[in-house]
Amino acid sequence: FVSARLSTLLEHHRHEALPRYEDVIHQAATRIQRGLTDEDVEWAIKQYDLLRVDLLARFASDGAEFFRLVRDPQLPHVERALHQRLAEQEASLHEPLQTRLAARKERVLKLVREWLGPISNEQERQIAERTMAFPDTAPLIYAHQRRRNDQLMALLNLRMQQDTPDKLRAWLIDQEADPAYLNATREFRHYLKDLVLALDRMATPIQRRH
Repeated sequence: FVSARLSTLLEHHRHEALPRYEDVIHQAATRIQRGLTDEDVEWAIKQYDLLRVDLLARFASDGAEFFRLVRDPQLPHVERALHQRLAEQEASLHEPLQTRLAARKERVLKLVREWLGPISNEQERQIAERTMAFPDTAPLIYAHQRRRNDQLMALLNLRMQQDTPDKLRAWLIDQEADPAYLNATREFRHYLKDLVLALDRMATPIQRRH
């Protein structure tokens, strides 16, 4: 089932989705060349959301059919796999806050170097300072993912019901969340937007070519 459906899905993806990705990348390159604005970053976030929904929607109908092939003895394995994926996040919650923030700072610096190449000590200082000021969203992200895992297991247990396709589509795309998580996501994107704009201002010509 997976082999047959995935082949068709990827074929559609190549012809329908990839040209959209290419168009977004070209538009982004044009915006970067003239210097980013607040509106440009908002545009990029919106494009990400639209493309993400389009991608996940492609799995909804086939996913619902696949759900019906899952056997009861396989459910405990699914549940263990979901818990295992959360284990690393859970472990980080027991670390001191500063340790968590420092680890995220290093991940951001690694990503910046990947995109800009070598950075100066002053650039590193500014990026680190901004990144350490980001809100700590780890507890809310963990709670959100754990809630989604529980929702997925509930869907699997009720997989033979007629409304399963609609419920799976809602789980994939709508991703209902509590207000605290949604507010944290909006706040995090605000900080991220400020960081991107700061990087655009501090990037040298050599780093822009990189």
